[in-house]
Amino acid sequence: MNFSECSIAGAVKDLVRLGFVIADQKCSEDGDASCTVSGLLPFVHVRCSGKVVSTETALNEGSHGPLYLAPASNFKAEILAILEMQALELSRPFRKEMAASLPSETLLEIDRLNSTPEYEGCCASHDFIDANMVMDAALRKRGERFQTNHDNYETTALRNRAWSVTREQGFANETSS
Repeated sequence: MNFSECSIAGAVKDLVRLGFVIADQKCSEDGDASCTVSGLLPFVHVRCSGKVVSTETALNEGSHGPLYLAPASNFKAEILAILEMQALELSRPFRKEMAASLPSETLLEIDRLNSTPEYEGCCASHDFIDANMVMDAALRKRGERFQTNHDNYETTALRNRAWSVTREQGFANETSS
């Protein structure tokens, strides 16, 4: 059977349209399929057997992350949910590094400025500290699976989403999850 005939083929095409890269596409004669999804997150390996999709990611500690099981019809939503979980996972240490680097009054001022029209689309944290270096420290604390190579599209996308999550939740709220 061709990969384009498997149950996750439509969702894979949707992910490509969203900027994900699909590699290692395989499909057996009985319809079991697998592929690797990358481009907006470090990696996700997907296996589809019948109507169930298993998703393995490096989200948590160790070389093999948790395995998620979902109906094949939820495949696209599952990948997008993993991206969001990875951004949340990175946002926590970033917020803590910012709290360790700046006084709480400054963090409150960053949050106040970020809520103004002048800072729409950018972050006031850069007015007070080299926040890119703080993000790099947070990346290092999360483990080697996050590479701090700024030319790496996957890492840049993850960093940007984690930054957005942190802005949305507020820098002064270092204990939020």
